[in-house]
Amino acid sequence: MKNRIIKSFWVYKAIVLMFLLVGFLVGFFVTEYVFNENFSYYRFEITSNTNPKEFMNEDFFTKTLEDISTYNSNLEEGQSKISIANIENYAKMTKKAKIKEIGDNVYTISIQRKFFPTTFKTSSGELNEGLARCSKYIKTILTFDSTDSFEITFNNDPIAIYVGHLNPYLFGLLMMVVILIFIIILFAIGSKETEDKFLIDIADNEFIFKTPFHKKYWTFASKEFSTVKKLCGISVTFALMFICKLVVIPSGFANLGIGITYLVFSIIAMIYGPICGITIGFLSDILGYFVFQSSEVFFLGYTVNAMLSGLMYGLCFYKTKVTFTKCLYARLFVNLFVNVFLGSIWWAMLYDLNFEAMMTYMLFISLPKNLIYLIPQSIILYVILKAVARPLSACGIIDQKIGENITLI
Repeated sequence: MKNRIIKSFWVYKAIVLMFLLVGFLVGFFVTEYVFNENFSYYRFEITSNTNPKEFMNEDFFTKTLEDISTYNSNLEEGQSKISIANIENYAKMTKKAKIKEIGDNVYTISIQRKFFPTTFKTSSGELNEGLARCSKYIKTILTFDSTDSFEITFNNDPIAIYVGHLNPYLFGLLMMVVILIFIIILFAIGSKETEDKFLIDIADNEFIFKTPFHKKYWTFASKEFSTVKKLCGISVTFALMFICKLVVIPSGFANLGIGITYLVFSIIAMIYGPICGITIGFLSDILGYFVFQSSEVFFLGYTVNAMLSGLMYGLCFYKTKVTFTKCLYARLFVNLFVNVFLGSIWWAMLYDLNFEAMMTYMLFISLPKNLIYLIPQSIILYVILKAVARPLSACGIIDQKIGENITLI
């Protein structure tokens, strides 16, 4: 049974990896955007001659905003307009606010973080930090007192605090463990005879496979690192791919650009397979960070994106009949799942954004760009693969039958 489980894992490792990734994302989302969303606060420390509990209510916020609007409508020369964002639910915000006296006329005010999420300008992609927005809002409201009925001094800048905060990464990993146990049980009760018959029946020959779900397919893929000649070929093509990282075409969607790296990446995956694609994706992202992006924060999620892209290119183009449909499938996976879905999640995790801000980025920045360029990228990818297939097969780099099977359908 142990050998059968190990064999099943090896054959279906790509599918298992996808389920584990989905499990991690589910655990992360439930923890961060369901539980933690209601237990995160921005805290201020103020000195006031009046207890904030006596005046911080919905009516106070409404009246103060009306006074600010009146002030802006009657500006005199030399006066500056007060700019302040509005929020939707004062009653809920004041009800959830925590006010505590910590000294003589010294109080702390904790405002629930979800009322001031980090957002961004869709035109430029610049972030509006939630902490800064909350600080500006609360300071403006509490210090704009037309009646001079109380005096408030802010003792320090607000800080972000967490009460009962759970680590979303830990719960994501726990969800992965649960799914892994479920998969092990599923493989353990599976039929060995049915599995072996399935693996044998779907194979075409050792040159072209109908699907990647065959043990010989992965045997060939695992041997691509076995000779010096192949290692030299991988190194040369990897260097070419690395140089292509310097070429980025502006897309017109914030700071997102269009690269040509994926073309070389696809050729590498077509020659050397999905295992090499995963390895190249890992190395290119790690080395690319140190060489080209040393001023930015490194985030492992983008490394996962590069590895998944290499895996998909390998599954679509290695030892198989390459068609335009498979080029489209590969770009659909990379553009929509990797770039849009996972990319937006990593972006939200990196900048501590709430669900609303993440969805705004996904729908108005990432999704339009990837949809617009989906078909052109697929066509270019197909043309490039068809152009290089014959020369590669003539040089013995790929099998001749693969070079002859680059078709539209």
